[in-house]
Order: sequence, then C-alpha cells, then structure tokens
Amino acid sequence: MIPIGVYQYSFLPLSETFIYRQLCGIAERFDLRLYSMSLENINLFPGFSPIVVPKKSVYEILSRNYKGTTFTPSRKRFIVNILKNVKLLYVNFGHMALSMQEMAAEASIPVLCFFHGVDASAFLKDKNYVGEYAKSTFHTAFTNSENMKLRLRPYLPKSTEIKVVHYGVDPKHFPFKLHTRVRKGAIFLQISRLDYKKGIDISLEVFSRYHREIDPSAKYIIAGDGPRRKELQELTIGLNIEDCVRFLGKIDHRRVIKLLQEADVMLQHSVVAPDGDMEGVPNVLIEAMACGIPVVSTYHSGIPELVKAGVNGLLVKERDTEEYFNVLASLSSINIETVSVNARKTVEEDFNSEINNRKLCNYIEEVLD
Repeated sequence: MIPIGVYQYSFLPLSETFIYRQLCGIAERFDLRLYSMSLENINLFPGFSPIVVPKKSVYEILSRNYKGTTFTPSRKRFIVNILKNVKLLYVNFGHMALSMQEMAAEASIPVLCFFHGVDASAFLKDKNYVGEYAKSTFHTAFTNSENMKLRLRPYLPKSTEIKVVHYGVDPKHFPFKLHTRVRKGAIFLQISRLDYKKGIDISLEVFSRYHREIDPSAKYIIAGDGPRRKELQELTIGLNIEDCVRFLGKIDHRRVIKLLQEADVMLQHSVVAPDGDMEGVPNVLIEAMACGIPVVSTYHSGIPELVKAGVNGLLVKERDTEEYFNVLASLSSINIETVSVNARKTVEEDFNSEINNRKLCNYIEEVLD
C-alpha cells in the first residue's frame, strides 16, 4: 500500500467520530502514517497508533523566541523526517493544513485538506486567515457539502481543486427502528457540543411552549458539553422546565446508540453564530436518520443537502420560533412512518461511510497518479 501522511492535531476528541470514520476508510486503501501533537480518548478509537510529535525541549521552553511557537525548529525537523517517507499529506481542518504547508514543501509532497466547519465560516471573517488561504498551496481541498464549497471557493487560489465528499456512517452500526408516530411523553434528543451555533437556547424556548401547550409529559435530553452549559441550565430554570430537561454531559458511542434507540425526535436548531461560525453537515443528524428518527433542523449550511423537508425530516428557518413550534406541533399529524423510512434510505444511499470513503480514496489516488 502507498504510504500517506495524516496530521491530526489531537487524536481524537469525542466530537470527531466523523474524522475517525474517514481515517478508517483511508487506512483500508493506504499505508496511513498518522502523527499528532497529543493523544486523547485513544482507547475509544482503536486501530491507530499515532506518532506523537515530541514536546518542546527544555532549551526551547526557556527561550523567549520559542515560547509561543507550536513548531519550533526541532519539531519541524521531526515532522519533515516523517513526511519524507510518505507520498502526500492529508490534513483535517484548513487552519491546521496551513501550519503544515512549509514542512510538506520541504519534503516535496502535496497537501490535501478537508474543511469541516469553522475553518470555512468564522475563519473567513478573519483577515489573517483570509490572507493565508489566498496564498495557500493545497493541491486539493475537500468540503462536506456543496454549500461549503461555494462559500470557500472565492478564498482559495483558482489552482486549488475543491471536491465535495459527504460525511457518512456505516448503517450496520446504527440499528433502524421504524417510527410510526410521536407518542405522548415523547423524548426529544439533542447530542452536540453546547455552543452557540447549535441553537439549544432556541430549542429550549420552543420545547417549553410545546411542553406547556401540547404535551406536559414530554422530555428533552441534551447530551454533550461546552461553554454554554451553565447558561442553558439556568435558562431551563427560567423557563420552568428544569424537571423535564436532562443534561448528560459527554457520552461515549455506546451511550449514543442507546439514546438514539430511545428517542422519538432529534432536535438540532443550527444557526450562524455571532462570529460567523457555521455547521458543515452535523454528523449526529446522519446517525439519527440512520436509526429512522425524525429530525427537526434548520435551513442552515449543508443541512438541506441531507434533510429534505417533509420527505426524510423537517426543516425550519433559523431563529423562527413560531415556525419551529408549529412544526413540533404538527408531528402528531404528519406521516412519520414515511419520514422514518426515507431517512434510513437517504443514509444508506448518500451518506454511507463505505461509499463516501471510497470516493475520498479515489480522489487521493488521482493526486498520486
């Protein structure tokens, strides 16, 4: 197998299961040489033994020149020596790829970069990143949606090809459960980082009205952690729904599957954050749809490429709380069974990790030819 380098700043945050799935697919076709600045959750993502870039030397730590520098001369030499033994470098996230260009050039190999979200939204409002992207030397850039490709195109050199490769899951790992109705006492689920662009405060406000006017026995489970957790918990108190909303914090994959099997509806009211940060295509929506769960999300970024309103899920305009409430209220009257079946079909055909990883590997091979 042809050796290729993969740089991952940290291997691997719990929220980056989509990257793990991609790496597994790449490793089936290529001799993957993975290196990283740090390790985390290594036991939860088996099959890889990343090379860890050494920490700064004592001299570099003490030296004023290298205090704030991630890639000191000794670290650069270490990375270049790795890259001299591979045919190309694949990097997740645009800003991470920028930091690798110089070393890849010294090793005389091309750089391929996969953009995922913040690197193709909020960073496009930062003059420094815009300038660096304009001078970038990426051979090929990948995005997870056509929407992101269109946003990113003006900021990269014309010589950089941009290819769309959707995220995906292995349907076999997400048991399908046919949903035929949204019952009384329904469990609404959200699994995400608790940050602004997930729109959880909006979902809580709409759920409070649903709980008050439609179903006082409904529950809202929120799994994940992040900077807004305390604020959101305080909001539930203010809305008087703290007894029917549960914050679970970080959870592992087995707990995710269990929650998906128990849930009636998946909520993800994605919005553009004040700093411009946007989603790509939220992986958790793909997972929920694979399980046949009706999802309610927004016309945001690449989400409409996954969720077709009224066909395999439901969509509302960002921050339109009246429309959001009306959609939740309509769940008892729409054909949930058809939505459930179509959701699974969409994942099997268009957001299947095996199919999309094969597509990604084919693009990588084109660069190597």
